[in-house]
Amino acid sequence: MATAIKLWKVNATLGGMCIAFLCLCGCNDDVFIERSDLTRNMSVRLDGDGDRKGVPYSTEGLEYISIEHAEYCPNFVFDSGHNVLEETQGYSVCIDAGQECWVDVYGRAVTLTLDFQRKDYLDIYCNQNHSKAPFTAKVLFHYPSRERVIEVEITPGELYTVDYVTMDISEDPTVSFEERQQPTYTVNNDGDRDVKIFIRPYENVNCSVDIEIPDERSAMIDFSSAPDVDVLSASPDGMLTYTGRSVKFEPGTQTVPVFGWGLEAVPYIIPPHTKVQFTVTLQYVVVDYYMTFQCSLPSGDYFESKALMHVVDPLEYKISYEVIN
Repeated sequence: MATAIKLWKVNATLGGMCIAFLCLCGCNDDVFIERSDLTRNMSVRLDGDGDRKGVPYSTEGLEYISIEHAEYCPNFVFDSGHNVLEETQGYSVCIDAGQECWVDVYGRAVTLTLDFQRKDYLDIYCNQNHSKAPFTAKVLFHYPSRERVIEVEITPGELYTVDYVTMDISEDPTVSFEERQQPTYTVNNDGDRDVKIFIRPYENVNCSVDIEIPDERSAMIDFSSAPDVDVLSASPDGMLTYTGRSVKFEPGTQTVPVFGWGLEAVPYIIPPHTKVQFTVTLQYVVVDYYMTFQCSLPSGDYFESKALMHVVDPLEYKISYEVIN
């Protein structure tokens, strides 16, 4: 019986401690109004195929909210009736604290929506991000003595694929010529007999093709599925010719072997006790022309654009020499 009474006393004491602890916890929210989940900085990552995330925040003491992004974008602020309250172009947009609205940020290949229509709750969502690069933005909650930052990243989603590429006949190709001198080559025959040498004017020389797509939407294209395109060159009289060579249709510079020329060699006889310096000058033909291409998504959405093909092709060579000794 005595043992039972002691156990009851212990349990009663523990119960009193728990009640006191709960009372303290209940008072804690009254003393500290801002909870950590409403005030801490955080990162939100959205799937590039369309995603939605929610973030709670506190309007207690909030002065205003700003949205910042690295890209120059159109920004639209809408009220709950779908009326446009503000339309700007730039890297940021601001809204008042407690304003019931949503903000659309139109990136190059994605739309980021920040919905503030629910009290103390930010709804973040996007459509599909048709880009190779993520889209990033920051939501800053400005309080009197601090800022809370929500970093938003939309990962890349589905990319466009290249349907076709054709030469743009509405733009006339341009043809020009230029000369480039190769490093000099010196031969010194110290012997008593003639020495036969071979000069290879086109050794390690390639045709270069640079494809420029000025439209920034090139970051939305999957070029791995793009077709090969013909390399257009020109003869010494400036007439356009098809060389039978092709390159992959993708931005950047590619090199193409110069058929047949890399094997040519010109023989020279160097007399005894003679030192000769050879200089090789290559003449290049430069051809610039535009290509029209179309890209599409499986959904049927598509766009057309232009690409500049810049071809620098070896055309002729000249070998000169000077007897030094």
